[in-house]
Parts: sequence; C-alpha cells; structure tokens
Amino acid sequence: MGTEVRLQQRVGAKFGLGFLLFFSFCTATVGRVAQADPGTDVQRISESDEEVIFELRAPRPELIPVIVEGRDYLEVRLPDCTYPAAPGAPDLPVKELLVALPPGMEPVVTVLESETEILAAGEVLPKPKQRYILPPDNELGIEDQLPAFQMEYVEGAAYEGHRIVPAQLVGSEFVRHWRHLRVAPILVHPVRYDPQSGQVIWHPRIRVRVTFVRSDGERSGPAEVPYPVSEPRWEKLFHERILNYPRARAYKTSPRAALRAPLWTEPDPVFEIRLAVDATGIYEVDFEDLETTGAFTGDLAWGDLKLVVRDYDDTEDEISESEAAFLAMDEDGDGFFGPGDALIFYGQDAWECFG
Repeated sequence: MGTEVRLQQRVGAKFGLGFLLFFSFCTATVGRVAQADPGTDVQRISESDEEVIFELRAPRPELIPVIVEGRDYLEVRLPDCTYPAAPGAPDLPVKELLVALPPGMEPVVTVLESETEILAAGEVLPKPKQRYILPPDNELGIEDQLPAFQMEYVEGAAYEGHRIVPAQLVGSEFVRHWRHLRVAPILVHPVRYDPQSGQVIWHPRIRVRVTFVRSDGERSGPAEVPYPVSEPRWEKLFHERILNYPRARAYKTSPRAALRAPLWTEPDPVFEIRLAVDATGIYEVDFEDLETTGAFTGDLAWGDLKLVVRDYDDTEDEISESEAAFLAMDEDGDGFFGPGDALIFYGQDAWECFG
C-alpha cells in the first residue's frame, strides 16, 4: 500500500495523500482587489477614453509600539488597506484601485502631486511568517487537539538596504480580465519606510494619472467585438469597484460568435505536483514553494482549492480518493492563495493505518 501528496492545477481545483489541488483562474483574476469607496477617500478628478486622474487622501496611520523577541518595532495600521508584503519585508498598508482599460490599451501610471510628512523614527514591524506545529505530547491526532500557532518575525533584505520601501509611490499590477472588461489594479502606497534613517513616511494626499497607451505588438486570440448586452446584476459591483465606471461600460468586448468555443469541450489539462508524506504529522506548503515549480502563476481563490486523499490499495489494485480538510493561512485576508500565504494539512503515513 502506498501514499503520496499530489498538487494539481486546472480550471477547478484539487489537492491530495495523494493531495491534489486545482485552481480556477477565471474567478481569481479580480476578486482579490480590495479598495476604498471612490466616494470617501478616493476622488475622480477627470476621466476620458485617454486617461483617468484621481486623488487619494489617506488618514493618518496609527503607529503602535510593540516589542517582538526583545526588539522595539512600530506596527503600522491604516483602515481599509491590505497588507500584501512578503514575509520579512516591512508590513506596510496598500490601497488597491481598479481602472478599466479600453480594448488594446495598457496603463501607464504617473504621480502628479503628493504631500509628505515624516511621522516617527523607528523600525517598522516586518511581515511575520505564520506556522502551525503539532504539540509533541499529542498522541490522539489532529482531531482531538488543535496545532499550536507560531509567528516568526525575521527581517529581510529590505532592512539592510538604503532605499525607501516601497521604491515607487504608485504602481500597477498585471492586467486582469473581469467578465467582458480588462482592468488594471493600481497600487497606492500612502505609508512608506526608510530603513536607513528609520523614518516612517506618510503621504496624506496623492494625485495620480493613469494614461491608456496602445499595447506593443498584435493582440493574440480571437477577434473581439463590442459587448452591448446589459448586465444589471453586475452594474452595482462595477460601480463600486471600478474607478472609471460607467464610462468603462463601452470598453466591454466579446469574441465573435463564429469563433466561440462549442458548448462541450475536452477537459482542461491537469498539472500535478507530487509531495511525499514521509511521516505522520503537520505539513505546511508555502505559495512560493509551489510557484517555483512553474505549474501555476497568479493568486488563487481559496474557494477553488480542495484537499483530496489519494491512496493506492495493492490488495485491490485500485486507487481511491476521499476529501480531507486543510487550514488556509491567508496572511493578508484577501481570500486568495498568493504570495506570503500557506496551507496546512495533516499527513499520515500509509503504513500507520495498520498499526
């Protein structure tokens, strides 16, 4: 009898003793964006089919003195922000906004104006790495006692550098597809940190221009045409999440009907990563470890992950599968399996089943 851990990727998901993990990229493209309501601290100054100008006003962040492992740090907190830093980097807030793009265009981000204020001097708390460990005196198994929770605070290379973190006040991520729109996440950093001087830098006002420029090269894929179909159930969400909506309604496109895929198609190919379970215990799988395999890229919705035990019974010469539980370590709380996140599962050596 044999046991394996297997990681799979396709549109849908799985994880497997074989542990198989599938991912849905269509739902992972946009859902991770968390932004402020444009009517509160984000104001659209102007918008057209060539550019969008907006201004973000950030409240004064809260700097909380904390002591971690005998060292003094400042914990930075700002409402309605995400904290996507990788473990070991300064744990700083980020505002993430969506701008819809006209067909065939890409975004170019420019900071037009910004205000700066030095708040304090000290070391910013690094992003911790979370780990779960099973207490050594637990002999009853994971169902009877929860694993211990452990936070590891280790300063990364950014603390030894001489550049402000992050280097850019505003940037953009890769363009994503949301239904019939192409959207660009715009990342605004209202709080930054200078590791050389120890200064915490606050930007209470930032004015940004997002210019639409023609993409280099020809677009791949089927020809597209405007998508005039009304989508009333999506309108409210588009208004709340997309900075230049409803103007962006005119940017919706759809493949030409003659080029659309048939109703029934072959299943998407499955990519598997096999992880050996050498002994019974708690296993942690980091997103970065899986990303290095090249099997997938981008953030993955936790709802699209499923852990499955795959076991081979040599007495029956067959493979069985059953679903198992796993613990999602969603460090930034965005609902996606991405950088800095991990998943925890309890793996059991197959031979112990006969003990």
